[in-house]
Amino acid sequence: MIGRKFGRLTVVSEFVRFQRGRNRRFCRCECECGTVVDVRQEHLGSRNTRSCGCLQQETRKASLTTHGMSDLAEFNIWMGMRDRCLNPRSPAYANYGGRGITICERWLHSFPAFLADIGSRPSPIHTLERKENSVGYNPGNCVWATRADQANNTRRNIVLTFNGLSLTLARWSRKTGIKYRTLGDRFYRGWPVERILTQPVQVHNAKSL
Repeated sequence: MIGRKFGRLTVVSEFVRFQRGRNRRFCRCECECGTVVDVRQEHLGSRNTRSCGCLQQETRKASLTTHGMSDLAEFNIWMGMRDRCLNPRSPAYANYGGRGITICERWLHSFPAFLADIGSRPSPIHTLERKENSVGYNPGNCVWATRADQANNTRRNIVLTFNGLSLTLARWSRKTGIKYRTLGDRFYRGWPVERILTQPVQVHNAKSL
């Protein structure tokens, strides 16, 4: 793989990293912009991994000048979806693009197409949810849902790997003593796994009268 080019990325070295309960092959790549990123070998060459993230930034700039809808909340949600899946430097990439979650061709570079398919979100508390966690973002797999809906639908299926141990969110909650909801909220904010499972919970004491 060394020396091969995938989009804007050129492979400079290969290595093995333990991730999600097993050893996986990674490639260290240099982007045409000069940034160095680590990408799982099987993701190289896919439409979702063609640069260090600079290509997505350029696409965003183009989007801002074409559809005139960048002030919509749905646009920021669309951009967040793309960042999680396309940008290796995103804190959430490991849980999305890093594990093979993709975006359908229709939505990949077109916010108007995304909005036409998914519609406006029903309320400010609704977020974008995938009905099947193992399937990517596409019209048949995405709906608007509240955090409570997402918790009921998906959190029991979330598996986090840390220090070679893979457990569901509920089992990590029992093991760490951190509340299930707290771990879930950290996960959906895109925190790294180590921080999700090890950062102490802040306790706010009431002031003495």
